[in-house]
Amino acid sequence: MVRQAPRMTSLCVLLLCTTLLCFTSTWGCPDGCECLVSFVNCQAAGLTSVPTDLPLDTDHLDFTENNLTYIHADTFKQLSQIQQLYLAGNQITDIEFRALSMLKHLKILDLRHNKLTELREYYFTGLSKLRQLFLVGNIITKVDSMAFSGLFRIEKIYLGKNELTSFPWASLFLLPMLEQLDLTENRIQVLDPKIRNMPQANALFLHDNPYRCNCQMRWFEEWLNSGLVPQGMDAYRNLYKCHLPESLRQDKIVSLKQEDFYCAPPALTVYSKTVVVENGMPASLCCHMTSGSPTDVQWLTAHNITINRNTSLGRIWTEGNCLHIRSVINMDVGEYVCTVTNQGGAVSASLSLDIGQPRTEQYNVNANTTSEEEMTVTIDRTEVFILCGFSSGSLVFVAMYLFIKWPNVGPCKSNKAPHHPPAHGGIGCFQ
Repeated sequence: MVRQAPRMTSLCVLLLCTTLLCFTSTWGCPDGCECLVSFVNCQAAGLTSVPTDLPLDTDHLDFTENNLTYIHADTFKQLSQIQQLYLAGNQITDIEFRALSMLKHLKILDLRHNKLTELREYYFTGLSKLRQLFLVGNIITKVDSMAFSGLFRIEKIYLGKNELTSFPWASLFLLPMLEQLDLTENRIQVLDPKIRNMPQANALFLHDNPYRCNCQMRWFEEWLNSGLVPQGMDAYRNLYKCHLPESLRQDKIVSLKQEDFYCAPPALTVYSKTVVVENGMPASLCCHMTSGSPTDVQWLTAHNITINRNTSLGRIWTEGNCLHIRSVINMDVGEYVCTVTNQGGAVSASLSLDIGQPRTEQYNVNANTTSEEEMTVTIDRTEVFILCGFSSGSLVFVAMYLFIKWPNVGPCKSNKAPHHPPAHGGIGCFQ
């Protein structure tokens, strides 16, 4: 009997531990969940919110495949010990301000296959110990430049299978421990050359995007074939393919030549060479491209003052591709030059502004030739409004509406003095 005492003691200890384990796994565990010490499994329980009676010492919460739609500020308020949080396969569309900030010990955050549309700057505030962030399979179109601010220990960010067309590359400089950034299967068409000089370049996975192989991507082909590309990216070099232009679709970028990366220079068609307005009335001069993709629009005023895109100089300001003058005075009269620039080159066109009776409009039907053919149209006893529009990058609509004030409108049918239309502003367009 003396020899069996240790065995009896061991058996009692085992039964006691089993009892405590069962007690821990059942007491304080909400319906639909299973609790095992500090591990809580609520997977596929059909829950629409995180239960409020979860064990306070929970450090591993699996809440995948439920119906959570929104993370409120108090959703995890009592669960400050969580280290691993799995929320994949829910319907989450947004995260309230600082809703995760109390999770000071969080190391893994899984938000795969939800319905997030952007990453706001405050989503991950306070998660200084986060190591892995899973965001695959959402519908994210935008990442704020400060979205990853404070994630000093982040090692892996998975953003594949989203809708991103761009990425704030400069934000990577704030992530000194980053080992992997997955941006595969997004909608990125052009890459920023700055990524070549980033210390985290080896962490980038950028293949399987619909790249536009124009002059803006010429540097990328050169880099891939230089032998200097990081090992991680080089392993997938054959998966970087062109989506546009159509002639290069599915071609491997590493197999192309430098001359294959072509950008069409901008082209302008000038429809109105002269804008005439009455003194004190507004005027708008618009400079639009008929082909190519603009990267910069610049105006030179009649007094050789350069105005860049979307800037203001008091009465004169630019918005988009147009230059506006709030109230035309004598000093505004003269020639204005619009210069449009893109990766393929630059082109300029000029338009004159004058003060007078806006009775005559001049049209240049072939502005890209050296000998310009102009057609003058004179309209008496009418009001003419010309609207120039731009749609789909190349289509121009010019609509003319004539409101006839007298029944005798023919220029040769009346002996009365010609009627001058009331004062109104002028609009001229480069299309």
